Parts: sequence; C-alpha cells; structure tokens
Amino acid sequence: MATALPLHNFFPSLPTRIGLSAVTTLAKDKNVKVCSDWYIFSSDVASILAFALLARAAHRNDLPFTFIGWVDTAWPFLTGLLASWMAMHFTGWLPHKVAPAGVFVWLMSVVFGLSIWGIRHGAVPHWSFMIVAGSVSGALLMGYRAIGAKIWDKKAVDPIA
Repeated sequence: MATALPLHNFFPSLPTRIGLSAVTTLAKDKNVKVCSDWYIFSSDVASILAFALLARAAHRNDLPFTFIGWVDTAWPFLTGLLASWMAMHFTGWLPHKVAPAGVFVWLMSVVFGLSIWGIRHGAVPHWSFMIVAGSVSGALLMGYRAIGAKIWDKKAVDPIA
C-alpha cells in the first residue's frame, strides 16, 4: 500500500491517498477494502479503449480500422481520463463510487476528448457525435462502477482477493 507524501505533513487538508493506493469504504460498521485504485484506473482505461474500438468499428467505412487508427481515436479521451484522475486525487473522492468520482471522470474524459478532436479537426464536433460519445463513454465508465457498487456493498468483501 502506498504511503502519503511527506507534503501531507505540512498540509493536513490534502487527502492521504495521493498516489494509487487502496480504497476503503464503510460497510456494515467497519472499514472494508473494496478494491484498489489501480483496478479502477485500469477499468477506466479499458472502458475508454473499448469506446474507441466501438467507434472505429462503427465507422470502419470512413475511418481505417487499424491499431494506429484505434490509438488515434482513443488518445484524446485517455488524456481527459488521466487529467481527471490527477485532479481527483486532490478531492478525496473514492474512485470506485459512481458519484461524484465516476461522473467527474466521465465528464472530463468527454470534454477533453471532444475538445481535442475539435482542435485537431478545426471544427466543433457534430451534435450527434457529442451525444453518442457522451452516452457510450458514460455507460462504460459508470456502468461497471454501478454494478460493482451493488456487488461490493452487498458482499462487503475484497473483490480482488
């Protein structure tokens, strides 16, 4: 388990979870480890990669369905994901929660991804692209958190063990 940065000694208001450490939640009157931040972060990355793969597959007539094409679609949204995780570590939010952490990660990923897309293409993305990107990435990024919350809160055990 990662330890707090020495900076925390000088600024006690900073959360102790700076870095990717274990997450705990209160369940049945005791702290129970539900999952690690690495598990949630990896799941977020997998969700964005799946979203980009689905986008490439849906548009394979217009866009090359190649590894480079997939990476080209994914990186703007992954940039937003990384920025959201960096910002989230200063909030004290538990990353496995749908709200506020999941909503924040989703919104930052979509805003960054569509903004970078717009800058690269010199145009505002079409409204249908914004709706589809927002809804599919939201379903992927928050869907596994919602399912996990039901499982983890019900069992109150470590799903990684």
